Amino acid sequence: MKYNTRIIYVEDEQETADIVSAYLAHAGYCVSHLTTHKSAQKALYEENFDLAILDIVLPDGSGLELLQNAVAQGVPSILLSAKKSESERIEGFRLGAVNW
Repeated sequence: MKYNTRIIYVEDEQETADIVSAYLAHAGYCVSHLTTHKSAQKALYEENFDLAILDIVLPDGSGLELLQNAVAQGVPSILLSAKKSESERIEGFRLGAVNW
């Protein structure tokens, strides 16, 4: 099991978050689900995570800014978002998102 693998998952849409969190937990990951930029920023500075899964659009800030902070702290990061524009995907990769 992967119970020691800690994932920060930042998503403000509860239905999506419930589904993704359930799959990750079922796979044995320890998931910290947060819904705001502010709470995620605080958690990134105060806790250690093995992976960040981030939404781009949050009610109080940008997931791309969170991406930069996570990558700067050495946390591999994945963007999981409904945004589909090529420029946003390229920006995510430029900032250090993992191509998964």
